[in-house]
Amino acid sequence: MEEEDRCMVLALGYPVRRVLTTFVLAGLLSLTAGRAEAEARLALLIANESYDPKLGVLKQPKTDVALIETSLRKLGFQIEKIGDAGFVDIHRAISRHTARVRGAGDNALSFIYYAGHGVSHPQLKANYLIPTDVTEWDDSSVWERLIDLKADLIDKLRASSPAAFHFVVFDACRNELQITSKDRPIQIGGKAFVATPQASGVLVAYATQEGMTAPDSGNYAKALARNLEIPDVEAVTMFRNVQLEVQASNGQQPFVIWSGLQRIYFMSSATQATTPANPSNQLIYKSCRLPEFGQEGWLRTEEHTGSTGWVGGGNNQRWGCDRVAASFIAQRAIGQRNKVEHLSSSERSNKDLLGHVTYDYSCKVRVSWDPLYLERRDAKCGIEKQ
Repeated sequence: MEEEDRCMVLALGYPVRRVLTTFVLAGLLSLTAGRAEAEARLALLIANESYDPKLGVLKQPKTDVALIETSLRKLGFQIEKIGDAGFVDIHRAISRHTARVRGAGDNALSFIYYAGHGVSHPQLKANYLIPTDVTEWDDSSVWERLIDLKADLIDKLRASSPAAFHFVVFDACRNELQITSKDRPIQIGGKAFVATPQASGVLVAYATQEGMTAPDSGNYAKALARNLEIPDVEAVTMFRNVQLEVQASNGQQPFVIWSGLQRIYFMSSATQATTPANPSNQLIYKSCRLPEFGQEGWLRTEEHTGSTGWVGGGNNQRWGCDRVAASFIAQRAIGQRNKVEHLSSSERSNKDLLGHVTYDYSCKVRVSWDPLYLERRDAKCGIEKQ
């Protein structure tokens, strides 16, 4: 196995509406050349490296995140940073960030950077980042314990804040990931990224070409951090410059694709900074998720098929499904807050020599647990800024 390789870096941006008259455009053209200035700059940085040794411990993610954090702070970003995060922690961090961007309004600039293990599923054409609480790859349910880049992150950002700019950068799929499952009902896609459908208004920048890995030397993070601070370079051009710099340094071939983006500048020589998101210094509450806010959905869902074994009469298939679900819930130590759905059921009967009839009920159920509560800004969450 090759050492110290990683593969996937994505970035995406979505255009915002610009309602400008022809007169105003003409007056600004010589200075901005079509720039879209963001009112607020918000970033989420995730560094995962303390994985179970069976998966492969990493050494570079926290260093990479520190480099990106330093550059983004110089650009006026408000930053939330988490490290060695599990499934629930990552979901909650994404939800908090999504709420902040939505609260910042139109033209907000969102930047997410993830460094850690990742994996792709070629049949589903999907890429996933791996939380640090994943330790086994020996069953098909492993995919339900990963973060789907499209469904869990990109789609949420687009739906929540369609008029904001979004840049999501993934530095993942490191070749140190160890997958040793003996019985794999779902084939592991590998450590390199798979190309996904390109949506309008999206820029995607991979650290290397499809199907290849990249060294865990931090070359891409170093180049990205350095180029973020260069003034008056439009975002697409900036990522292209990162691509050329990395390729020249070690032969690695980053890949960039985009569609329908307006011009976005991270740094302007005229301003060298961004306007604070809360210039009036008004009271802003933190956002959080609490049971009293209502429930949005479930963090975990799994389908299970089982049977009751031979039991006496007086029961029915619904009773059998309840028994199958209760057994699964007990085995997985699932809490009382759960939801059970009966998907299909069947029964067999058997009569012994004395005429006693017994039944075996089989059932397929879907069990959801770990409730995901609605997120809102509220005094119960504490004060973010006074």
